[in-house]
Amino acid sequence: MKQGGLKQGGLKRGGLKRGRSNGVLIEVGVNMETLGQDIRYALRNLGKTPGFAAIAILTLALGIGASTAIFSVIDNILMEPFPYPDAQRFYSVFIHDSERSEPGGRPAFIGPEFLDYVEQNHVFDRAIGNDRTDMLYRSGEGTERFDGNFVTPGTFEFLGCRRSSGG
Repeated sequence: MKQGGLKQGGLKRGGLKRGRSNGVLIEVGVNMETLGQDIRYALRNLGKTPGFAAIAILTLALGIGASTAIFSVIDNILMEPFPYPDAQRFYSVFIHDSERSEPGGRPAFIGPEFLDYVEQNHVFDRAIGNDRTDMLYRSGEGTERFDGNFVTPGTFEFLGCRRSSGG
């Protein structure tokens, strides 16, 4: 019987189909017996051309690394943006300061400005503020620097989480 130019031999071995076309044996499928031979053959040929092998490995490494990085960014930003309840209701407020030429406004309030804003706010349920600072942690092993924040009272409740220490 002939199908598509391939005479079916009807022999099946381990998920492998065999046939002949113009006197050439054709095997279709995966044969675990020859997989080791194929890998050894590929490594032998890559060993004969180390420059090509290095470029191929570098290209694969860069491609895999770039794909992983892009997936991580997309997953963290688009799929799970914030682990807070009602995260879609959070907004950042910027100040349009006519004395400065910063595009989009000034993202920081000074203390009295923030207190005035909280007092005059009739749009948002609540407002919280923070101030970045370097924090030093001293232990028996030495001193470590961490990025820290001073936050206004009620920040952790606003974000739906508990603070780990402090009062």
